[in-house]
Formats: sequence, C-alpha cells, structure tokens
Amino acid sequence: MDRQKRPSEKFNQNSQQADQRGELYSAKDHLLEKKTSWLLKKRKGGKSIWDWLDLLIVPILIATTAGTFTLINVSRQIEISRQLNKIYKQRDKDEKNRNQRNLLVEYMDEISGLVEQKLLNLDDDNSTTQRTIAKARTISILRALDSDRKGELIQFLSTAQLIEADNQVVDLFSANLTNANLKASILRKADLNGTLLFRSNLWGANLIEADLSKAILVKADLEDATLEKANLEKTDLEEANLNRTNLNKANFIGAINIVPVQIKSACNWEQAKFTEGFKQKLAQEPDRKVDCSRWN
Repeated sequence: MDRQKRPSEKFNQNSQQADQRGELYSAKDHLLEKKTSWLLKKRKGGKSIWDWLDLLIVPILIATTAGTFTLINVSRQIEISRQLNKIYKQRDKDEKNRNQRNLLVEYMDEISGLVEQKLLNLDDDNSTTQRTIAKARTISILRALDSDRKGELIQFLSTAQLIEADNQVVDLFSANLTNANLKASILRKADLNGTLLFRSNLWGANLIEADLSKAILVKADLEDATLEKANLEKTDLEEANLNRTNLNKANFIGAINIVPVQIKSACNWEQAKFTEGFKQKLAQEPDRKVDCSRWN
C-alpha cells in the first residue's frame, strides 16, 4: 500500500508545484499589466514625456539662437555707431581747423596788403583810419581764433614789426589773448599793453623790453621766459608762474597781486625794480633754491 501511495503523493506534489508556478506567472503578468497601464496613462493625449520634450526643445533652440544673433547685431551696431562718431568728430575737428586756418590766412593777407601799399605808415596822417581799421579787425579775429592760432597771429605781427613798443602800427590794447599759445615766441619789444593774457602759455618766451603794463597775466605760464627790462607796471600777476623766469631789470613798480614766493622762484629778481614796501616783504621771505644757470 505504501508503495502504491508513493507515486500518487509524488504526483500531487508535482501538481501543487505547478499550481504555485502558475500563480507566480499570473502575478508577474498582473504586475506587467499594471506597469503598462501606468505608462499608457502617462501618454495622456497620445504624447509621451519625450514627445513633450521634443516639442519644447525646438522653440527653446530658436529663441536662444535668435537671442544670440540679436546680441551680435546690437554689439555690431554699437561698434559701428562708435566708429561713425569718431569719424564725424574728426571731420568736425578738421573742418574747424580749416576754418581757423582760413581766418588766419585771410587776416595775414589783408594786413600784408596794407603794409605793401604803405597804408599803415605812422608818418602818414592819411593812414590813421587804416590803422584804426586794422586794430578793429585784429581785435575781432582774435575772439574767433583758438589758442594756437592766436599765438600764430601775435607772432606774425611781432615778426613783421607791427607791434613794437616804440613803433607800434597795430594797437593790441584790450586784445583777448586768453589761453593763447605763445610758447617760446619771440616777442622782443612787443607792445602788449593792456592785453588779456589770462592763462596764456608764455613758457620760454622772449619778452625782453616788452611792454606788459596793465596786462592781465592771471595764471599765465611764464616759466623759463625772459622778462629782462620788460615793463610790468600795474600788471596783474595773480597766480602767474614765474619759475626760473629771468627778471633782470624788469619793472614791477605798481604790479598787483604778486607775492614774494613768486618772485623768489624766479631768477635775477635782485636786479628787478619793486616798490619799497614789496622789497620789505621780499626780505622776510626765505630764499629758494632755483636753477638759474641758463641766465648767468
């Protein structure tokens, strides 16, 4: 009996194992069905996440590319605008220079013509009117000229001996020479009486025996210039730079707004003329070490 039952029991065991495997497969199928169902739900409207990403990435790329091109275009436009402004400024500068040059040349031609025709002779009573016109023309054009052209005009008049103190043909009294560039100019015996030389550049200028009486030399640069025997009566020298300026025999009687430290920064000031009161102030001012080798 036991032997007969054993095959039966073995069959039953195999049957149970098969049932268990079936249940396991069924459970796996159920789980797969759930996952499939979940994925199908994610594909709402028939589009997966990747589909949505595909749809979004195109406009993002377009927007990014468009933004990049926009930045490049803006940068180019800014650079073009900068270059154009530079060109326009240079053109304006060149045009201004041409106008300045033309004004100066016309003036020089006009004065030269008057001189050639002997219409500015001091010994000719008939030339008085022409000299008056020449003065008016000079005063007027100086207002229109820049610093460099003012300097050129004054140098022209000095070279032509038209503004000599003892033989003045063109009167410069009240002429506006503000900021005039007269650096290293030769103005020996020049009559600059009553001129406005505010902030003018007279560095290294030759002003020997020049008449600067009543002139306004406020903040003028006279460094390394020579004022030997120059007349500075009633001249305003407030904050004028007199470093290493040769003051040998220069006349400062009545000069205004000068201080001892200015004078003692110059050379040969001991031989210049001052009021007694100013000499006392100079005596109280400490001496300064100044290189005056070029004047000795």
